Amino acid sequence: MLNSEHFRQLFSYEHWANARLIAFMQGLHTQNIPRKTTDIFSHILNAQTIWLLRATKQNDDFAAWASFSLTECWARYIQGITDWETFLASLDENEFYEKISYTNSAGEIFEHNLIEIMTHLVNHSSYHRGQIIAYFQHQNIKGLPITDFIVFLREMK
Repeated sequence: MLNSEHFRQLFSYEHWANARLIAFMQGLHTQNIPRKTTDIFSHILNAQTIWLLRATKQNDDFAAWASFSLTECWARYIQGITDWETFLASLDENEFYEKISYTNSAGEIFEHNLIEIMTHLVNHSSYHRGQIIAYFQHQNIKGLPITDFIVFLREMK
């Protein structure tokens, strides 16, 4: 059985990595922030909202690809941290293993536990952060943030 503290740590990593990326983007001149990157970052935040709504058995009728400005992304990022931390703090160890039934955007019904959902969500965000970083690399933008989990662990010591 996995320890729920591991998944709380993964979510701390998730927030740390997103903070690094959004801080980097905020430091760029507005004309250097391609719309594609804010669209993808918006999607990361939207997915966090959707999965939290599913985990808390609320209506998840939320557009996964709704796009926001960088300022709106920051506000949504801060709200997402608060919402997820409040939710995770309310759980006991066993609740991480309870099945959660939800309907995906295609109308299909699935069931997963919170550990599986959180693992998916962290991997999903890592994938899309990588897309954003690759896009900036392609534009020859320098000083890109490192968002590796192992770097997070080193910095938390």
